[in-house]
Amino acid sequence: MVRVVNNAGMIKNILRNIPMGGAMVLVLSVLFLPVMSQTNPLDIRISGTYSEVSLKTVLTDITIKSGVEFSYSASKINAETIVSLSYTDMTLSEVLDQLFEGLPVRYELMDGYVILKKGQVKQGKEEVKEGKITLNGFIRDNKTGEYLIGATLYIRELGLGAVTNNYGYFSITLPPGRYTLELSYIGYEPLVQALDFNSNMKIDFKLVSALQVMDEVVITSVEKEELLFKKIASQSEVIPEQIMKQPSLFGESDILKSLELQPGIFYFSDGSSYFSVRGGHYDQNLILLDDATLFNPSHLLGIFSPIIPDAIKSVDIYKSGFPAKYGGRLSSVIDIRTRDGNMNKFSATGSLGIISGRLSLEGPFRKGRSSYFLSFRRSYFDRLLKRAMPDLEGLYFSDFTSKFNFRPGPRDRLFITLYKGQDVFRQKQGSDKLNGLDWSNTSLTIRWNHIFGSDIFLNTTLYGSKYDYYLHSDFSENSYWNSRINNSTLKEELTWYIAPNLTLRYGFQFGFYDFNPGNYSTASSREEYQVSPVNSLEAVFFIAADHELFPWLALNYGIRGSRWMNFGEAFVVQYDEEYSPESVIYYDARERFYSRTGAEPRFALSARIGKSVYLKSSYSRTLQYLNLISNSISPFNSFEVWLPAGPNIEPQYADIVDLGLLRSRGEKGLTFQTSLYYKWMYNQIGYDYHANMMVNPLIEGELRQGKGWAYGLEISLQKENDKFKGQLAYTWSHSYLKIDQLNGGNSYPATQDRPHVLNISFSYQAGPRWLLTGTLNYASGARITTPASFYYYQGYQVPVFTGQNNDRLPPYRRVDMATTFRLNRTPGSFEHSITFAIYNFFAVQNPIFLYFNKTLDEDGKLVVPADRTRDYELTPSIRYTFIFFPSLTYQFSF
Repeated sequence: MVRVVNNAGMIKNILRNIPMGGAMVLVLSVLFLPVMSQTNPLDIRISGTYSEVSLKTVLTDITIKSGVEFSYSASKINAETIVSLSYTDMTLSEVLDQLFEGLPVRYELMDGYVILKKGQVKQGKEEVKEGKITLNGFIRDNKTGEYLIGATLYIRELGLGAVTNNYGYFSITLPPGRYTLELSYIGYEPLVQALDFNSNMKIDFKLVSALQVMDEVVITSVEKEELLFKKIASQSEVIPEQIMKQPSLFGESDILKSLELQPGIFYFSDGSSYFSVRGGHYDQNLILLDDATLFNPSHLLGIFSPIIPDAIKSVDIYKSGFPAKYGGRLSSVIDIRTRDGNMNKFSATGSLGIISGRLSLEGPFRKGRSSYFLSFRRSYFDRLLKRAMPDLEGLYFSDFTSKFNFRPGPRDRLFITLYKGQDVFRQKQGSDKLNGLDWSNTSLTIRWNHIFGSDIFLNTTLYGSKYDYYLHSDFSENSYWNSRINNSTLKEELTWYIAPNLTLRYGFQFGFYDFNPGNYSTASSREEYQVSPVNSLEAVFFIAADHELFPWLALNYGIRGSRWMNFGEAFVVQYDEEYSPESVIYYDARERFYSRTGAEPRFALSARIGKSVYLKSSYSRTLQYLNLISNSISPFNSFEVWLPAGPNIEPQYADIVDLGLLRSRGEKGLTFQTSLYYKWMYNQIGYDYHANMMVNPLIEGELRQGKGWAYGLEISLQKENDKFKGQLAYTWSHSYLKIDQLNGGNSYPATQDRPHVLNISFSYQAGPRWLLTGTLNYASGARITTPASFYYYQGYQVPVFTGQNNDRLPPYRRVDMATTFRLNRTPGSFEHSITFAIYNFFAVQNPIFLYFNKTLDEDGKLVVPADRTRDYELTPSIRYTFIFFPSLTYQFSF
């Protein structure tokens, strides 16, 4: 028996494999030791070149480089066989497959040794079945190692294509032969490569960013054709790099606020985090951050959203035709994916603005095998406000996003994402009392990807998210009002690439929810509940297929089944037909008191009806078991209470149909899209007049439910060339509600009924170092309720209301402008720039409130009357937030 051993080589390999990162790496090593300790020695990556040398020489050198020892019998393995071999950054298993191809040798791993045995001569890596082979792998950024989502691979000779999934993976089946591959991705240089395919192959491709090449990059029509044909109706995406160039309030780039540039999406007003999609309520939008739900997407009472733009890799938006893996909301899915981290070298980006600063760091733990991404942001404007507000103790927001990326083997990926966002407000009241409020979003995602064979991709995700809101009445007494929702979910999703024209996706998920709908606590009443907490369990199964029936017709169809259950310890108030409480029922811990099952069919169609012309249509049913309870339309209201469906709240559901046309003129850089939709909504929530939503044990008795409907037409036009990018988006829409106990049982416009919305955005590269950007926003005013007339009673002027949401605020208008100047003359390893932006360039006063509690005094000023016995004429007055606001931001990267 012969053993090839080299202790010096093993020590050298161990030292080479120690990752950098100090204390952080030590902590991660302890946390993930069970995972890291199971790394397969055959997954170690090495490089080497040999020409006409003995097999023994090659094995000895491999042991020096990898630290892996070989054991074999000299009577069965001819170690003097002459071989030639060349490999670069390949796993040990891939090297051995190549080394022993054509030799009567097989190998297996046993107790850390590679045992060589006599075997049959192998030709090729895998047996080809029925004249078909499978090409699979990942497409990545060649500089950072980031996996590219939605990159396209096209087989020129066969006219077949594949698009990478949310993890950068693709798989395609084709006959053996020599083919020309075209790979492309927006913002990257296309790659054309000819390869011979005689056996199943796994290849990872790397694309070069357009920023790394000096010549103009042309986006091929192949990329456009594949992406547009496979895109689901009303599916769109946001490019983070483009959003960071757009003008924004206080110079803070905002991924979620940029959604208003998309047709069918609009925010209530300035300073609001509430956005509506196709006439739906703002709690009907599912916002995912690496699969974890973000329940409150706001900072500083809605002025900003809590996602650091530097941390975002991609944003996919679905307004209808939702894939079966998504559920739980009626109107939209916003799927946000964070960056994986640079696997090749350390880099950093950051910025300093007038109210906050941010810094992002990324780099490899071990080059090509593991990486980290860390991003921080904190506001500091409270330091400026303290001079004018001496009672202010603190007013700031902060964010932290981190992601760790490991490659335990060629078929496995492990990702860990942690997010924490917080808002804090502290103010003195009197000499010794301190009150305030704070809220936070926290999420953790642990995701494992595994490839079975060459055509099955498994994604296992364990994620949790928590939203906590505190209103502190007295810090010294530890008295506060608290609302909370906590969620933990396990999700399995398996993708089977059956054929080039058929992909099957199926999986399940189990989620646990913990609700505190809002209770006031003091030191003496910590365990007393005014509103009952609820524990809920959600079980989901889904299955769907992407099926290209013909080269001109593609279908996406599936179904999602769900079951929702509520458990104690809890109490439920029963109401009569007049919503008066009748009795209270108490349930013990883990006792089930409510369950509901639902089925959600999904169907989407894409048809080529001409050269670069596509017809899109879809139907989907969606179910929503979670409800955000708030009867305020104020953009500065953050008293958010989440309640699940239960004995007194029926789950919401909706049917959505969509029909659209998409036309691309690749040679002119034009893309035109239009969609016509209709949405039927059921069990929509309304509120009794003068409803009390704060610390009310009978809060469910304040709710009313009915139906709603929304319809509209969306049009968008995009233009893109090497210097100019622009988009025009127009939406005509209406949204109505009909709840029997409200508005006399008659239908009425919903608050989010906005008939006309127009958004225009552009960016122009005015020179090598100058970039000009701008946006224009116009929208019909939000629906409000105003008095139809007034009358006097005992000297008081009394308003008369005849209809709900019978009036509108004035139209919303805003123009933003910005210019970015690159400070370094030529691109290099260190780049920095300055952006000057003006928010609301024309200083338009966009109202957010309309009051009827003021009068005009003798000087023509609006005042609240002190003497209510006189015959004052109430005069409407408005309140607005921002007018003309300039900002200056310094940005850097290296």
